[in-house]
Amino acid sequence: MGNTRGLGDGTTGDVPACGYVEGVLRLAALGLVPAGQLSHLTVVHDDWCPVLGGAGTKRCEPEFFLDGEQVTLA
Repeated sequence: MGNTRGLGDGTTGDVPACGYVEGVLRLAALGLVPAGQLSHLTVVHDDWCPVLGGAGTKRCEPEFFLDGEQVTLA
């Protein structure tokens, strides 16, 4: 059946995964999300992202915007 929700690293099925959960956790680990403060995080997925019901053949590379500013995870 495969990884139809698109979560994880893509090794559990035939649908490429979306790394948005890892990205959110990485933002916090890098200290980019201030502790004890309210922040607005927007995650923009590719149109083919399986998390949004897409049927793409490649991994979704989401973009992150924290309080309106784009954040690049290198």
